Parts: sequence; structure tokens; C-alpha cells
Amino acid sequence: YSIDIDGLVRKAVREIYGSRGEELINAHLFEITNTALQQAVDTSLSGIAESDPDFVQQFKENTAVFAAFKNHQQTKEIAALLYDENGKLKPFYKFRREALQISKDYNVTWLQTEYNTAVRAARMAANMKKYKKTSHLYPNLEYIETSSAHPRASHLSYVGTILPIEHPWWNDHLPPSDWNCACSVRPTDKPATPVPDGEYTPPVFRNNPERTAEFLNIKETAYCKHTAESLEGEIKEVAGDLLRTSQCEVLETYEGKNGGYLKVVKQNKAERDKNLITYKIMADNGGRYSLLEELPGDKVKNPDAFNFKTLRNSEAKHPITPNGQKAIQRSIEQAAKQADEIVIRLNQEYPSYSLYRGLYAALQNTHTQNVKVIFILRPGRKPLELDADKLRSRFFGK
Repeated sequence: YSIDIDGLVRKAVREIYGSRGEELINAHLFEITNTALQQAVDTSLSGIAESDPDFVQQFKENTAVFAAFKNHQQTKEIAALLYDENGKLKPFYKFRREALQISKDYNVTWLQTEYNTAVRAARMAANMKKYKKTSHLYPNLEYIETSSAHPRASHLSYVGTILPIEHPWWNDHLPPSDWNCACSVRPTDKPATPVPDGEYTPPVFRNNPERTAEFLNIKETAYCKHTAESLEGEIKEVAGDLLRTSQCEVLETYEGKNGGYLKVVKQNKAERDKNLITYKIMADNGGRYSLLEELPGDKVKNPDAFNFKTLRNSEAKHPITPNGQKAIQRSIEQAAKQADEIVIRLNQEYPSYSLYRGLYAALQNTHTQNVKVIFILRPGRKPLELDADKLRSRFFGK
């Protein structure tokens, strides 16, 4: 794989320092791991991409989940370096030096091993689909010896095992059976042998990639086990969003101010022209965004953009009406269907009380309860950021 690891790490370290470690996952760190592993999956599953696209997409989604858990831990470990033993924020140069040491393990040493494993596991999944098609001729699988010059003694105890393709033993023992394992299987019509005694496969590798669409057993990885259970659902959801942004073709990147930027992708021209103005304003105020394009298979309208800073989907609205209350109320009610962050760019000034009424009317609607943050862009002013939950508490005592 070819990735600008140094450049992405430098950006990540600066962003983590700037946010004081409040990020769940840094998008640049995620990009390093996800890009490498997605290339491994694409290469190894290319032969079944047309015949089984749903499986390939599921494999890619699970791979993104692994990358998200990994880089949540990396982000957390780097953030732990922000303060010295007295609780004082370290100078950036010192923090950066220490953070880069952590990055070397995550983004060089471990990433290469993870890439190798993803290649072998995805290739095994593709092979298993072929083996099942010829199971009427070759109903069994045989565990064959590694091609490595230094085979693991424990894996040698599996060599020669022959069991039916659908035997449950393969659910936990299909190679790769450990990091950098080069063991394999082949279809055969030889008679079955007894199930091997002893268990030598680590929990992380008790996996059948053709059945699970995972290149390893994600829930058994240290990355997942060291993540707070309360965060697991959010991390999986963010993984899907980040994967989606990575599948969009970036046409250009607008460099804003204060570290802000906007990745520009294909969108409907009329919509994109409006969104470019809106999100460039956000980028000039330190926001980090990517526009989102419609992807094949989308059944509902996707959000306009993704916020890399907060890891939220973002929907922009550009109301044209002389009524300020309607401008705000309708924008929120419509945008709530697509995203939990809403950016409303007004084309004229309205009295503050009309904006207040619009917020009040929209947030009492049960269909807008998913909305978490609202940005209001007024002509010639900085974006006004509003916490929707705090507004609900103020309005309704909730």
C-alpha cells in the first residue's frame, strides 16, 4: 500500500493537541489504517466483486470497524500524553515527539502485520466460496503446512486434518491461525480424519472469514476489549460514516483557516454550489468537512457533508423566505431526516425573536429529537453554534 503516513500523522497530532484529546477517533489516523486494509480487501476479493458484491461490501464495512476501534485506542493513547505529571499541558514540540513514538508502532509495525493478515484472510474467504461450489466433487478441506521457513510447532499439529467443508471446526480454525500465519487449506476428496486434540488458535483468529466477513475476530482484539462498552455502538456507526467518506472521489480540498478544510466531491450541481459556499464558511472558521456524494444503492437522500471534527453527519439548508421563524423551523424539521448536525445559512437578517420562535417550534417536534447541534450562518457574522439538548432543557425543562 502507498499512503502518506508521515503527513497524516502530523495532521492528526496537531488536531489532537488542538482539541485537547476530546476526539473519539481522529479521522487522519483512521485513514491510514483503513486505506491500507481496504486495499488488501479490494485486491484479495477482486475475483468475487461482481458475483457477490454484498459480501464484499460487508467485508469492507467490518474492516472499517476494525480500523475505527484500533484508531480510537491510538487516539486515546496519544491524548494521554497531553499533560505532564503535574497536570500541566506539555509544549507542543514535546507532545509531538512522544506521540510520534506511539505512531511508529500503530502505523508502521502493526499496520504491516494487519495488512498481511487482511490479505490472507480475504483471499481465504474468496477461495472458500469457490471450494463450496465444487463441494460435490471435493467435499472436504485439508489443513496444509505453511510455506514459511519457520513454521509454528502448534500449527503443525493441525497439518493433515481433513474435515467436511461445513464442519464447525473450520469456524474457529480456518487459516490464518495467527499473526503472519501462512498456513492454508485445500479441497479434497480424501476421507475425513478425527478432529485434532488441543487448542492452539488464539481467540482473535478463531474465525471463518467466508462466514463472518471479518478478516479476524474483531470483538476479541485488544483494540475492542480496551474500549468502553458504552462507546462500542458509536464507534461502529462512525466507522460506517468514515468508510462512506473514503469511498467518495475527492475532486479538490479547500484549505480554510485555523486548520479547517473542505473535501469537495461530486454532487448535484445546484446543490453543490450552495453547499460549497456554506461549508467553505465553516472551514474558514476551523471546521473540517467532506461533502458527500450519492452512492450506488442509496435508498434515501444522504446527508450533504460529514464533520471530521465531531464525527457527525451534517445537512445544510438555505431557506429563502421573509419569515424568520419559518426559515429556522422548516430547515430543522427537513434536515433532521438526514443528519444530527444542521447548518442553516440565512440570506438575510431576521429579528432575533423570530429565530428563537423557529428553534422553539422545531425542537418540540418529536421528529427532530435526533438533532444535536445547529449552526446558524448569518450574513457577515461568525457561525452561531447551538447545542440542541441545552436548548430543549431551556425551552421545555427536559
